[in-house]
Amino acid sequence: MRQTFSEEVFLMVGIATFLIISLVVIVFFALITNQKRKFLFKKKMEDLHNNFTRELLTSKVEIREETLKGVASELHDNVGHMVTLGLMHLNLMPVLQSGSDETQLQEARHQLNKALDSLRDISKNMNSDMLLQGGMIEAINRQLNRLRKSSFYEIEFIKEGAEPVLKDEQHGLIIFRIVQESITNIVRHSKAKKIRTQVKTSEKDLFIRINDNGIGFPVKETLENAERGIGLRNMFTRAELIGASLKIESSNTGTTSTLIYPLK
Repeated sequence: MRQTFSEEVFLMVGIATFLIISLVVIVFFALITNQKRKFLFKKKMEDLHNNFTRELLTSKVEIREETLKGVASELHDNVGHMVTLGLMHLNLMPVLQSGSDETQLQEARHQLNKALDSLRDISKNMNSDMLLQGGMIEAINRQLNRLRKSSFYEIEFIKEGAEPVLKDEQHGLIIFRIVQESITNIVRHSKAKKIRTQVKTSEKDLFIRINDNGIGFPVKETLENAERGIGLRNMFTRAELIGASLKIESSNTGTTSTLIYPLK
Protein backbone atom coordinates (compact mmCIF):
# COMPACT_ATOMS: atom_id res chain seq x y z
CA MET A 1 0.00 0.00 0.00
CA ARG A 2 2.92 2.30 0.86
CA GLN A 3 4.34 1.48 -2.56
CA THR A 4 1.04 2.38 -4.20
CA PHE A 5 0.95 5.65 -2.25
CA SER A 6 4.53 6.45 -3.31
CA GLU A 7 3.66 5.70 -6.91
CA GLU A 8 0.65 8.02 -6.72
CA VAL A 9 2.81 10.79 -5.19
CA PHE A 10 5.44 10.24 -7.88
CA LEU A 11 2.73 10.32 -10.55
CA MET A 12 1.22 13.50 -9.11
CA VAL A 13 4.63 15.15 -8.93
CA GLY A 14 5.28 14.08 -12.52
CA ILE A 15 1.94 15.46 -13.70
CA ALA A 16 2.49 18.69 -11.76
CA THR A 17 5.98 19.05 -13.22
CA PHE A 18 4.63 18.38 -16.70
CA LEU A 19 1.87 20.97 -16.20
CA ILE A 20 4.36 23.54 -14.89
CA ILE A 21 6.73 22.92 -17.81
CA SER A 22 3.79 23.06 -20.25
CA LEU A 23 2.60 26.29 -18.65
CA VAL A 24 6.09 27.80 -18.89
CA VAL A 25 6.33 26.75 -22.55
CA ILE A 26 2.87 28.17 -23.32
CA VAL A 27 3.67 31.45 -21.56
CA PHE A 28 7.04 31.60 -23.34
CA PHE A 29 5.49 31.10 -26.76
CA ALA A 30 2.68 33.51 -25.89
CA LEU A 31 5.24 36.15 -25.00
CA ILE A 32 7.21 35.48 -28.19
CA THR A 33 4.02 35.64 -30.27
CA ASN A 34 2.92 38.82 -28.52
CA GLN A 35 6.32 40.44 -29.09
CA LYS A 36 6.19 39.41 -32.72
CA ARG A 37 2.71 40.89 -33.08
CA LYS A 38 3.82 44.10 -31.39
CA PHE A 39 6.84 44.28 -33.71
CA LEU A 40 4.68 43.68 -36.80
CA PHE A 41 2.12 46.23 -35.60
CA LYS A 42 4.85 48.79 -34.93
CA LYS A 43 6.40 48.10 -38.33
CA LYS A 44 3.01 48.43 -39.99
CA MET A 45 2.41 51.76 -38.23
CA GLU A 46 5.89 52.94 -39.26
CA ASP A 47 5.20 51.86 -42.84
CA LEU A 48 1.90 53.72 -42.79
CA HIS A 49 3.67 56.80 -41.43
CA ASN A 50 6.44 56.48 -44.01
CA ASN A 51 3.87 55.99 -46.79
CA PHE A 52 1.96 59.05 -45.62
CA THR A 53 5.14 61.13 -45.37
CA ARG A 54 6.23 59.96 -48.82
CA GLU A 55 2.83 60.73 -50.35
CA LEU A 56 2.74 64.10 -48.60
CA LEU A 57 6.14 65.10 -50.02
CA THR A 58 5.18 63.76 -53.44
CA SER A 59 1.93 65.71 -53.31
CA LYS A 60 3.80 68.93 -52.50
CA VAL A 61 6.12 68.42 -55.47
CA GLU A 62 3.22 67.58 -57.80
CA ILE A 63 1.25 70.63 -56.63
CA ARG A 64 4.24 72.86 -57.48
CA GLU A 65 4.77 71.15 -60.84
CA GLU A 66 1.09 71.37 -61.79
CA THR A 67 1.01 75.03 -60.77
CA LEU A 68 4.16 75.86 -62.72
CA LYS A 69 2.59 74.42 -65.87
CA GLY A 70 -0.20 76.97 -65.63
CA VAL A 71 1.92 79.91 -64.49
CA ALA A 72 3.48 80.69 -67.90
CA SER A 73 0.07 80.69 -69.58
CA GLU A 74 -1.48 82.76 -66.79
CA LEU A 75 1.34 85.30 -66.84
CA HIS A 76 1.04 85.67 -70.60
CA ASP A 77 -2.75 85.57 -70.98
CA ASN A 78 -3.92 87.34 -67.83
CA VAL A 79 -1.26 89.25 -65.92
CA GLY A 80 0.60 90.38 -69.04
CA HIS A 81 -2.66 91.53 -70.63
CA MET A 82 -3.71 93.51 -67.53
CA VAL A 83 -0.32 95.19 -67.15
CA THR A 84 -0.36 96.10 -70.85
CA LEU A 85 -3.83 97.68 -70.52
CA GLY A 86 -2.73 99.58 -67.42
CA LEU A 87 0.36 100.94 -69.14
CA MET A 88 -1.68 101.86 -72.22
CA HIS A 89 -4.05 103.98 -70.13
CA LEU A 90 -1.11 105.66 -68.40
CA ASN A 91 0.54 106.39 -71.75
CA LEU A 92 -2.68 107.92 -73.13
CA MET A 93 -2.97 110.40 -70.27
CA PRO A 94 -0.53 113.06 -71.59
CA VAL A 95 -2.35 113.33 -74.95
CA LEU A 96 -5.85 113.52 -73.47
CA GLN A 97 -7.59 116.53 -72.04
CA SER A 98 -7.26 117.02 -68.29
CA GLY A 99 -10.94 116.10 -67.80
CA SER A 100 -10.28 112.56 -69.03
CA ASP A 101 -7.11 112.05 -67.02
CA GLU A 102 -8.92 110.89 -63.87
CA THR A 103 -10.91 108.24 -65.76
CA GLN A 104 -7.79 106.92 -67.46
CA LEU A 105 -5.91 106.91 -64.15
CA GLN A 106 -8.69 104.95 -62.41
CA GLU A 107 -8.76 102.38 -65.22
CA ALA A 108 -4.97 102.02 -65.07
CA ARG A 109 -5.13 101.50 -61.30
CA HIS A 110 -7.90 98.92 -61.76
CA GLN A 111 -5.94 96.90 -64.32
CA LEU A 112 -2.70 97.03 -62.33
CA ASN A 113 -4.48 96.02 -59.10
CA LYS A 114 -6.00 93.03 -60.92
CA ALA A 115 -2.53 92.09 -62.12
CA LEU A 116 -1.18 92.29 -58.56
CA ASP A 117 -4.05 90.11 -57.27
CA SER A 118 -3.28 87.52 -59.94
CA LEU A 119 0.40 87.54 -58.99
CA ARG A 120 -0.54 87.00 -55.32
CA ASP A 121 -2.72 84.02 -56.29
CA ILE A 122 0.11 82.56 -58.36
CA SER A 123 2.52 83.02 -55.45
CA LYS A 124 0.19 81.25 -53.02
CA ASN A 125 -0.45 78.38 -55.41
CA MET A 126 3.27 77.86 -56.04
CA ASN A 127 4.12 77.67 -52.32
CA SER A 128 2.54 74.53 -50.84
CA ASP A 129 3.25 75.83 -47.32
CA MET A 130 1.15 78.95 -48.03
CA LEU A 131 -1.41 77.18 -50.18
CA LEU A 132 -3.87 76.38 -47.40
CA GLN A 133 -3.36 79.51 -45.30
CA GLY A 134 -6.70 80.90 -46.43
CA GLY A 135 -8.33 77.50 -45.96
CA MET A 136 -8.56 74.41 -48.11
CA ILE A 137 -11.90 75.38 -49.65
CA GLU A 138 -10.48 78.74 -50.72
CA ALA A 139 -7.45 76.95 -52.23
CA ILE A 140 -9.82 74.78 -54.30
CA ASN A 141 -11.72 77.90 -55.39
CA ARG A 142 -8.46 79.56 -56.47
CA GLN A 143 -7.64 76.49 -58.55
CA LEU A 144 -11.02 76.81 -60.28
CA ASN A 145 -10.55 80.56 -60.73
CA ARG A 146 -7.55 79.87 -62.95
CA LEU A 147 -9.86 77.95 -65.29
CA ARG A 148 -12.50 80.69 -65.11
CA LYS A 149 -9.95 83.22 -66.35
CA SER A 150 -9.19 81.08 -69.37
CA SER A 151 -12.82 81.44 -70.57
CA PHE A 152 -12.69 77.89 -71.97
CA TYR A 153 -14.89 76.42 -69.24
CA GLU A 154 -18.18 77.14 -67.52
CA ILE A 155 -17.26 76.80 -63.85
CA GLU A 156 -19.77 76.24 -61.05
CA PHE A 157 -18.54 76.19 -57.47
CA ILE A 158 -20.93 75.34 -54.64
CA LYS A 159 -19.85 75.67 -51.03
CA GLU A 160 -21.98 74.47 -48.13
CA GLY A 161 -20.85 74.76 -44.53
CA ALA A 162 -17.76 76.20 -42.88
CA GLU A 163 -14.09 75.43 -43.41
CA PRO A 164 -13.57 71.86 -42.12
CA VAL A 165 -11.40 71.08 -39.10
CA LEU A 166 -9.30 68.16 -40.33
CA LYS A 167 -7.92 65.39 -38.11
CA ASP A 168 -4.45 66.32 -39.34
CA GLU A 169 -3.56 69.64 -40.99
CA GLN A 170 -1.36 67.82 -43.49
CA HIS A 171 -4.42 65.92 -44.75
CA GLY A 172 -5.51 69.19 -46.36
CA LEU A 173 -2.63 69.04 -48.85
CA ILE A 174 -3.45 65.45 -49.74
CA ILE A 175 -7.13 66.34 -50.29
CA PHE A 176 -6.19 69.38 -52.38
CA ARG A 177 -3.85 67.25 -54.51
CA ILE A 178 -6.63 64.71 -55.16
CA VAL A 179 -8.94 67.54 -56.23
CA GLN A 180 -6.19 69.12 -58.35
CA GLU A 181 -5.50 65.80 -60.09
CA SER A 182 -9.20 65.37 -60.82
CA ILE A 183 -9.44 68.85 -62.35
CA THR A 184 -6.21 68.31 -64.32
CA ASN A 185 -7.61 65.08 -65.78
CA ILE A 186 -10.73 66.96 -66.89
CA VAL A 187 -8.65 69.63 -68.63
CA ARG A 188 -6.31 67.15 -70.31
CA HIS A 189 -8.62 64.36 -71.39
CA SER A 190 -12.35 65.04 -71.03
CA LYS A 191 -13.07 67.66 -73.73
CA ALA A 192 -15.58 69.07 -71.24
CA LYS A 193 -17.01 72.57 -71.33
CA LYS A 194 -18.64 72.55 -67.89
CA ILE A 195 -17.06 71.73 -64.52
CA ARG A 196 -19.17 71.63 -61.38
CA THR A 197 -17.53 71.38 -57.95
CA GLN A 198 -19.47 70.92 -54.72
CA VAL A 199 -17.81 71.16 -51.29
CA LYS A 200 -20.02 70.38 -48.32
CA THR A 201 -18.94 70.33 -44.67
CA SER A 202 -21.08 68.66 -42.02
CA GLU A 203 -20.36 67.66 -38.44
CA LYS A 204 -19.57 64.14 -39.60
CA ASP A 205 -17.57 64.54 -42.81
CA LEU A 206 -16.22 66.63 -45.68
CA PHE A 207 -17.92 65.89 -48.99
CA ILE A 208 -16.33 66.93 -52.30
CA ARG A 209 -17.87 66.12 -55.67
CA ILE A 210 -16.46 67.16 -59.05
CA ASN A 211 -18.30 66.40 -62.27
CA ASP A 212 -17.95 67.41 -65.90
CA ASN A 213 -19.86 67.01 -69.16
CA GLY A 214 -16.95 65.47 -71.08
CA ILE A 215 -16.55 62.28 -73.07
CA GLY A 216 -15.75 60.09 -70.07
CA PHE A 217 -13.30 57.20 -69.85
CA PRO A 218 -13.22 53.50 -68.80
CA VAL A 219 -12.32 53.74 -65.10
CA LYS A 220 -11.54 50.05 -64.47
CA GLU A 221 -9.41 49.64 -67.59
CA THR A 222 -7.50 52.85 -66.87
CA LEU A 223 -6.75 51.76 -63.29
CA GLU A 224 -5.41 48.45 -64.58
CA ASN A 225 -3.20 50.12 -67.20
CA ALA A 226 0.38 50.31 -65.86
CA GLU A 227 1.20 53.62 -67.58
CA ARG A 228 -2.08 55.47 -68.07
CA GLY A 229 -3.49 54.70 -64.64
CA ILE A 230 -0.69 56.07 -62.43
CA GLY A 231 -2.39 59.38 -61.60
CA LEU A 232 -5.73 57.69 -60.99
CA ARG A 233 -4.22 55.02 -58.74
CA ASN A 234 -2.38 57.71 -56.77
CA MET A 235 -5.70 59.41 -56.08
CA PHE A 236 -7.15 56.22 -54.56
CA THR A 237 -3.94 55.46 -52.62
CA ARG A 238 -3.86 58.94 -51.08
CA ALA A 239 -7.53 58.85 -50.18
CA GLU A 240 -6.97 55.55 -48.37
CA LEU A 241 -3.93 56.92 -46.51
CA ILE A 242 -5.98 59.69 -44.88
CA GLY A 243 -8.98 57.45 -44.18
CA ALA A 244 -11.15 58.93 -46.93
CA SER A 245 -13.24 57.17 -49.55
CA LEU A 246 -12.99 57.99 -53.25
CA LYS A 247 -15.46 56.97 -55.94
CA ILE A 248 -15.09 57.74 -59.66
CA GLU A 249 -17.94 57.10 -62.09
CA SER A 250 -17.70 57.82 -65.81
CA SER A 251 -19.78 57.47 -68.96
CA ASN A 252 -19.93 59.10 -72.38
CA THR A 253 -21.84 62.02 -70.81
CA GLY A 254 -19.20 62.91 -68.24
CA THR A 255 -17.27 61.92 -65.13
CA THR A 256 -18.09 62.30 -61.44
CA SER A 257 -15.47 62.05 -58.68
CA THR A 258 -16.68 61.92 -55.09
CA LEU A 259 -14.37 62.20 -52.07
CA ILE A 260 -15.68 61.73 -48.52
CA TYR A 261 -13.33 62.51 -45.64
CA PRO A 262 -14.53 61.66 -42.10
CA LEU A 263 -14.04 64.52 -39.65
CA LYS A 264 -14.63 62.34 -36.57
